[in-house]
Amino acid sequence: MSVTQERLLRLLDKTLAQIEAPLDCAVGLEGSIAEGLGNSTSDVDFIILEDTDREFPVIPALLFIDGHRVEVRRRSLLQTRQQLATVFQEARKGRATLAGIDEGLLDRCQRFSHALPLRNKQRFEAARRILPQRSLDRVISAWFSEQAQTSVRCAMALLALGCGPEAGAWAKSALTEGVKSWLAMRGDSYLPKKWISQQLARSADEQMARRVCVLSSPGRPGLDDSTYVREVLAFLSELAIPRCDFDASNVTLKRRRNVTTWMLGERVHIIKGQREVYALNARAAQIWRSLRFGKALPGITNELARWTEDAGRCIAEFHLMGFLDIEYEGVLLSRRGTSCIPPSFDCPLLSLEGLVFSTSHEQIKYSAISAQRFVAAGMALVYANLVVENAREDALGALKAGQWGVFERSVQRILRYLSIAILSANGVNPLPSGEEAPMRICQLPGLPPVLVSGLLLLHRDIDGLDEHRACALLANVDQLIQQVREFTHASSFPLCFASSEDWQKTLDIGYDWIRIGAFLDARFPIEEVRDMIATGGQQPHVKRPEGTVQPLDSYRSRADRPGAL
Repeated sequence: MSVTQERLLRLLDKTLAQIEAPLDCAVGLEGSIAEGLGNSTSDVDFIILEDTDREFPVIPALLFIDGHRVEVRRRSLLQTRQQLATVFQEARKGRATLAGIDEGLLDRCQRFSHALPLRNKQRFEAARRILPQRSLDRVISAWFSEQAQTSVRCAMALLALGCGPEAGAWAKSALTEGVKSWLAMRGDSYLPKKWISQQLARSADEQMARRVCVLSSPGRPGLDDSTYVREVLAFLSELAIPRCDFDASNVTLKRRRNVTTWMLGERVHIIKGQREVYALNARAAQIWRSLRFGKALPGITNELARWTEDAGRCIAEFHLMGFLDIEYEGVLLSRRGTSCIPPSFDCPLLSLEGLVFSTSHEQIKYSAISAQRFVAAGMALVYANLVVENAREDALGALKAGQWGVFERSVQRILRYLSIAILSANGVNPLPSGEEAPMRICQLPGLPPVLVSGLLLLHRDIDGLDEHRACALLANVDQLIQQVREFTHASSFPLCFASSEDWQKTLDIGYDWIRIGAFLDARFPIEEVRDMIATGGQQPHVKRPEGTVQPLDSYRSRADRPGAL
């Protein structure tokens, strides 16, 4: 023990002087020092046991006494019985439930079972008799065995996907968990993994300790990832960890609920849980659209390998993002968890085709704003460009007719909606009023200063026009329109009032956004555009030639499933 019995008792006296606890409470020492593993910097962990039905907080009190960090936990007999009953009940239900036992709960039970009584020892031991220590050790051993098997599945699935370093990391976790299972079966069931080398050192199995040391070393005894994973699996089999043989043909990809796929122009977007928006670059989109769910993994990767080398790594990324599930023999690799890439704060954030890719090496983009706000901003961006075209037509007509008041108001409308386009492309939604929009763009970081100053300058130069000044102003406005569209990646926006073909192109761009907006019940720039859902993005009331496709019945018919685009 790293702290003498005499010093422990002195620490306990000083600790109880600062803790609200009855005089007749039972007290024990638990944790690494009680296990004989601690050192001079280890916490001194006291547990106070009270004969009451009170529910005490799990979080300990943290004190600093005589150079020691002291943690104090209070627990009632009722809590102790309930915690132990939960562990054993869950363990009896089978492997799946056993694996799901909370590690913190298991740790609290183990620490109590191995605690050293210090005060009111008879009551402490009487309370602990409700806990069959050997039975708990077997539960912990089985729990670690399940964790090891889960790590093995992750390691082998990632290896089959060509993610060697990640597979090696999971194999190392499986090694640690397998050894902890072996130790727990021999009565050394302390849960924290950092003490595994100390536990092995006192296990009296020097050969085991040496082999674990070699396999755990950062250099992985010079083995490549694949060989290392298989060496670990072979070793775990020797430790009687079941199901450590692996057949990649038992790995399948599964659809995940609440993940939908949408096209915005030529760009594939994924909406997850109606809250998160991701965009895929062309290569990632091709992989996503080629997936065949329910098919064995080797068949999928072999199919994709014909035209891309790292399709497996891309699939692994899809799994990590939560777009799909990976299943091995009916068991989901849920322990790998779900993560996300850093959200995009690019300026601009989105374009007519959705999230903007600022560099060529990006495979997946993640929107910094919610799905509803993203779609509302996208619809507002399309609408703003449409209004700019409409206002420009009005300005041209007024210029020809010498209607300077109409011209001034049309130019003012152009500038306001160019400001709204800039705000929308940066994900601002809800939007400010048109009156304030030009001033609000000054608050956006990353905008080209020449763009901001040019727009504000033109906004001040509208008054007192004649034909010469109006022509010069419109030329400057046209230049600004071009600059804003280049900045917001909207240069391809059609001259929507020039022809039927251009108007239909405008409807096509808007429909891509509107169907997602209806799906998410997002804010529409004007409510009339909801009617485009009923027309399938076509003009209403217009006769169609025989044989043409009828409008879609609802937005859901184009909320494509993964792999079915």
